[in-house]
Amino acid sequence: MKNVFMLMLSLSVLLSFPLSAHAHDVPQEREDCGIEVIVRYDGEDVNGGTLTAIQVGYVDEEDGNYFFSQEMTGEKLDDVASPEAAQALKKFYDNSKGSHEFYTQTQAVKQGKAVFSDLPTGLYLIVQNRAAEGFSKLESFLVGVPMMVEGAYQYHVSAAVKSELEREPEPAPPPSTHPSDPKLPQTGQLNWPVPRLAVSGMALILVGRLLSKKEHEA
Repeated sequence: MKNVFMLMLSLSVLLSFPLSAHAHDVPQEREDCGIEVIVRYDGEDVNGGTLTAIQVGYVDEEDGNYFFSQEMTGEKLDDVASPEAAQALKKFYDNSKGSHEFYTQTQAVKQGKAVFSDLPTGLYLIVQNRAAEGFSKLESFLVGVPMMVEGAYQYHVSAAVKSELEREPEPAPPPSTHPSDPKLPQTGQLNWPVPRLAVSGMALILVGRLLSKKEHEA
């Protein structure tokens, strides 16, 4: 009887290993999550402007696997870092914000950072409403909270983005001098002095001859 008990105990221990190996942690539903966005240009902090975090998805589960679902369709988001997914969700937000209530939080960029706190778990679209002076607006991107790091869920995450200088307006092209161009407008009178100068010249010649004739007669 003792041997049967030991055999059953050993079998139960062996059966427990596969369950433990395939078990998944359950992300906690929390309201104190945080996202820190670091904004830099050429290795230097960028100060100024504002960023807004918009919740556009939520944490979902299927067969013990946890992922983010998109709020607009409920579909699984395979790649949080996808620029195409960010643009699609930005379009969804722009088209739906008048009829759908989104959780949003706006923060200023100070000392190269925008810090969002007390966020519920979920998928967030980061949008720049106003860029720092002299810089272009950042492209919208996605951040998921929590994030799996080294086998553990992190509920305070950081994202570093690179800012770009604002494009200067292109200089206007120089005026064309092609022969087919219309005649440039005349800025001075060129025709009327010609006959007047001609008459004045003839008068001077006539006066010179009269003076020369008088000298000979004298």
